[in-house]
Amino acid sequence: MILSILSRRLRPSTQYLAHPIKFNYCIHNLTLLQREFATKVFKLSDIGEGITEVELIKWDKQVGDEVEEMESVCTVQSDKAAVEISSRFTGKVEKLYYQPGDIVKVGDPLMDIDIVEEAEAAASVTKDSSHIEPLGTSISVSTNIGVNDTTSTRDNSISGVMATPAVKKMAKDLGIDILKVAGSGPNGKITKEDLHKITRHSTDQLEGTVIKLSGIPLAMAKAMTESMAIPNVTIGQNVDFTDLVAKAKSISETVIGVKITVTPLLIKIFSLAIEKYPIFNSKFGPNNQYTVFKNHNISVAIATEHGLVVPNVKNVQNKNIKAIAEDMCRLQKLATDKLLSKDNVSCGTFTISNLGSIGCSSVSPRLFDGQAAIAGITSAELVPKFVGNEIKGRRIAQIGLTADHRHIDGAAMALFLKEVKRIIENPVQLDSFL
Repeated sequence: MILSILSRRLRPSTQYLAHPIKFNYCIHNLTLLQREFATKVFKLSDIGEGITEVELIKWDKQVGDEVEEMESVCTVQSDKAAVEISSRFTGKVEKLYYQPGDIVKVGDPLMDIDIVEEAEAAASVTKDSSHIEPLGTSISVSTNIGVNDTTSTRDNSISGVMATPAVKKMAKDLGIDILKVAGSGPNGKITKEDLHKITRHSTDQLEGTVIKLSGIPLAMAKAMTESMAIPNVTIGQNVDFTDLVAKAKSISETVIGVKITVTPLLIKIFSLAIEKYPIFNSKFGPNNQYTVFKNHNISVAIATEHGLVVPNVKNVQNKNIKAIAEDMCRLQKLATDKLLSKDNVSCGTFTISNLGSIGCSSVSPRLFDGQAAIAGITSAELVPKFVGNEIKGRRIAQIGLTADHRHIDGAAMALFLKEVKRIIENPVQLDSFL
């Protein structure tokens, strides 16, 4: 629109360039344009931690809205957390460059903001234009600003191709760009056989869609690549979940007031096992040393339609099961809305991946975020089991425990799982943590 107005206003004034009075009139018109259209392009700045692109989650401002400096204009999702982006300008939103769900690279424009104060400052630059000396020669100004007739150029190129009209029509029908075909005929003439070779070659190739990872799936790809560089070992243990499932149902009705899964109980159980075997709450570091953490920040894998996220419940060692359940409900809501913060996903010390609701019979989880261990839990299947001298149907699930084999051996892992199994199969021990 600005180019259109410029061309309309400047076109009649080009004949006045040699006349200072008329030229100053043209400058005055340009000053008005500066006041009306001066804008700032607000670009996505570097948000740190080596992040090069983000996914736009939502706009907090729309076209026509007023925005203040440091006011939030949008929320983006990096491969680590959701981040609010604040405006560096005060003004009016003129244009949005992306839609929610789009990928935005650092340095790309997010929006145009009309800056009234700066527009007036820019206009003041032209106040002294009356001192401009008249030009001695006339200057021709093209009115076709920024217009490229690419269609006619392409038509001219095709008309110059060495090929018969029938071959050109055949290429068009087959969807082949004839400008990219190397002819095998005399003087480089393109033949029907040249087109047949292209179609035969394309049918020999596998067809598919290339999907570029971004956002949360890209974060998972990076994390798993780093995980596989750590020497690790996995062991498994079958565990009777029958009584724990009943315990979760009882707690839901009498203590918490909302329906919960066994996950909050498992979070507390693994924390209790960590108190006995603290090496599982550690990270291996440089110089052949590892750090054992006092905080039990239990990370929990949550599957969303956007991908897998792993927030953590902080300081589980100091919380009862009700508080843990409330934290899990809050984190699940944030995960679903793609609003997990950096604090929600950082500083985890041990991870649980409960696949019971999805359904699987075995699991071999991968280490996450440099943590020493991760536990995966399968679905609890109803199987016959001896209980005393009787055979009863019991809910049996497998727990797969993967650990950093640089400082944790198989014997320690077996003892840790034995303690977890003991508490799960005797959940009355959890009564003091309700």
